[in-house]
Amino acid sequence: MRIIVHSPLGTALIRKSSISTLLKVSHIIADEAVSIGAINFFVEMVDKLETGPNYLKINMLLNHLNPEELLEANMKKYIEEYLKAAKDYQKLKHKTTEQVKWIKHYESTIIVGYKLWMKGKMEELALEGIVSLRHLFIKSANRIGVYYLEEDKGAHDARELPYTMNIETFLNLKLPDMDCKKTLLGFHELFMNETILKDSVFVQATDAAANDIQCSYFYFAATITNINVLTTAELEAMSISFKNKLISFRLLIDEWILRCNVSEDKTAGIAFFKESIMPSLLLLDKCFKEENVLHYNFQDANLCNYFLYMGEITKSALLNYYTTMDLITHDNRLILEEKMKSEGTFNRRIPMMIISENKNIVLPRLTEQEGEPDLSLIKRRFIEVE
Repeated sequence: MRIIVHSPLGTALIRKSSISTLLKVSHIIADEAVSIGAINFFVEMVDKLETGPNYLKINMLLNHLNPEELLEANMKKYIEEYLKAAKDYQKLKHKTTEQVKWIKHYESTIIVGYKLWMKGKMEELALEGIVSLRHLFIKSANRIGVYYLEEDKGAHDARELPYTMNIETFLNLKLPDMDCKKTLLGFHELFMNETILKDSVFVQATDAAANDIQCSYFYFAATITNINVLTTAELEAMSISFKNKLISFRLLIDEWILRCNVSEDKTAGIAFFKESIMPSLLLLDKCFKEENVLHYNFQDANLCNYFLYMGEITKSALLNYYTTMDLITHDNRLILEEKMKSEGTFNRRIPMMIISENKNIVLPRLTEQEGEPDLSLIKRRFIEVE
């Protein structure tokens, strides 16, 4: 089983902790987890904060300063003056000893301020689970990795990157390294709202309408405490523990995913889900609740619980999602839909996993709910951070 978690622009800004949780849960219960999108920017930021060259550190600090705060506004002005002076300094063919000392002192003063800011930023990223996620990427590189999506403008730089695909190949699960049909997609419920999903219909797996391939369906799978407080070693221990305890469960999930993704009967997935997956989810929930590493976390009222759901999502809902998130235009959406219909893949639902901070979810989520993201701010906020 491979779980792919895509965080389009802005999703990782609003819910970094939830996206990192989703990736860690994927690592724990699946053979492989893959991250796509904006969350990777923050994972890479961990390295840049600690080991990047001074010019990069100074520019990161400059981009994060708030000009409306007096102290930060003064620091911003100081850095801008330094950058101008450094540019003029680089033009000098023959630099005096005094000039070299002066520019080094200027830079060192800024780096002192940078280190103070970096300490706070690293603490913030640690609380959101990004630091441990970065360590997990390094330690478990063979089981958790990265893909890139061509349409993810701004989520990665303009370089030609390995393991790159486009929306069409992604939705057909023709992945850069293999045509892997044992794949399901991971989402956060906050972004599965009526503004983003439009007229898409979601029902409980127990509802008769779940048999209708025009509907997406979902079902409660497990309660998960805040695993972002765990160390990389603890996450690895959980992954090994779950692998041993959930052998039969993982085989059933693999079988369900294959029925969803390749069976000629496009309702084969929901039939198997009701018959075999729903009863087995009790074991998954029990594993999370009885896991020694998580025992005290479940007893701590201050730690946020997440709730895991599984099901299938329609291509129509996915196209609505990516159109609203501005990864594809309305015209491209229509072209993709017609192409998938002609190829006979449009009515094939894709297995999905959802995490939520709400126990009893209704999808699509109502847009007026508290904490709903303002999509008009998503791109602007990411550009400010970058």
